[in-house]
Amino acid sequence: MGVIQDPLDLPDAQAQTLPQDDEICNFLINLGLANYWWIVLVIQGAFILIYTGIWYGLFNRRGTPVTKCHMFILYFNSSFWVWFIYWFLLKFGCRVDANDNEPLFITAGVLAFIFLMGSCIHNCCGCCCQVGEAGYFSTQKTMQEAIQYMADMRESAPVHRVEVECYHYEHDRRNNSRNGTRRVTYREWREFIYDRWIDESDYPDLPSISKDIPIVAVESDVIVAPGDDFTLNEFDNFRRNFVEQNRFRDEFIDETISTIIPGHESKITAKSSEDGEVPWWLNRCLFHFLALMMCSCPLRVLFRSRSKKHQFEIRKMYYLEPEGANIGNMGVNVTVNVVGNTGTVNIGTDPSGQPMVQQQQNMNMAQQQQYPQQQQQYPQQQQQYPQQQQQQYPQQQQQYPQQYPTLQQPYGGAPVQQPQSGYPPAQQSYPSAQQTFSSSQQAPGGYQPVYNPNNATPIQQPSYNPNQP
Repeated sequence: MGVIQDPLDLPDAQAQTLPQDDEICNFLINLGLANYWWIVLVIQGAFILIYTGIWYGLFNRRGTPVTKCHMFILYFNSSFWVWFIYWFLLKFGCRVDANDNEPLFITAGVLAFIFLMGSCIHNCCGCCCQVGEAGYFSTQKTMQEAIQYMADMRESAPVHRVEVECYHYEHDRRNNSRNGTRRVTYREWREFIYDRWIDESDYPDLPSISKDIPIVAVESDVIVAPGDDFTLNEFDNFRRNFVEQNRFRDEFIDETISTIIPGHESKITAKSSEDGEVPWWLNRCLFHFLALMMCSCPLRVLFRSRSKKHQFEIRKMYYLEPEGANIGNMGVNVTVNVVGNTGTVNIGTDPSGQPMVQQQQNMNMAQQQQYPQQQQQYPQQQQQYPQQQQQQYPQQQQQYPQQYPTLQQPYGGAPVQQPQSGYPPAQQSYPSAQQTFSSSQQAPGGYQPVYNPNNATPIQQPSYNPNQP
């Protein structure tokens, strides 16, 4: 009988090649396909058709908990785990290296990386943009909190915003590339100012919906639009004027129109506040953990099957009155300091997105609280003005008949034509500067001449002429 030699006693080169001599490793390296290893790529593509056929054959009906997005996630997650496990076995079980030029080993690593990136992109979009079930798990409210949220949405004023972005392209002359780098030089947005708005939304009755199922998945869309043709025309003028004001700031300009309702969440989960009615798996941390492990598809389907979905639209219409004070109002601009192709807001409205209409109402209320004291002071001033006017200007009121004569008043002491009847001599109202300074008294009627010390002899003041300003 031969003696079985311990692998640890073998030379290093022989020990490294020992696992490759195993029948399992020899099969895993090429899956028995030899030079036809590319068939696995065809099989991978065929699974797309297989998953599509499964969904259309079993789940293509209304109210199904399995959606097309679920099948897409399942395809990426399952493909990643299959190719990753296969690559891991070849790498650490059969000690296959990239230098061995094994085509399936390299293919497994590339496909595992591609499906990993695809799953990560979907998870990032789901967590940041609340796509799919991520929005429901991220925004959970008790039934009372959800009812209060609906009341807040009913009272929130809509915002219709226009944003412009000015930019140009910088070309690198050294590389002679036609496609240049886009450089943003200016950003600004403004909100359209209106007079009133109404809410035409059909808000759900959450207590009645949650009688049978304690979990309600609420999804809402936002519609903000002008309520009539006049308001729509005024908004179009507002948008065009705003764009024209900034059109020549740079070579190109882009405009973006957005509708906002402050505090709006596109997806929320209204759950019961009673203990024991909410399942343990309705947990945001658990969902994100399974999403990172590329196996969140079962939890997504479970949430769809155990919750009741309700979808509605938050519809708000705003109006601008033809005789209102906001006709032609271009709003308050919000500019962005652009440095290094990134910007920071330097002039803005409320950071939470409070619309201009609410800010204008708050300013009006604040002014009404400040001005009553000033309004009490004005009557006293009005009582003083009539006495001063009557005392200072009695003669002037007699000097202005309906028709004014044409007077010629040359300078240098030339004679002046005699006025018509009804005009008193000018010297009676405005004495000469010489007489005023000799007596050191003010002239009547509020007139105060100015003395010029540079002249040896005081200049005689010209006679009054009512035709001159």
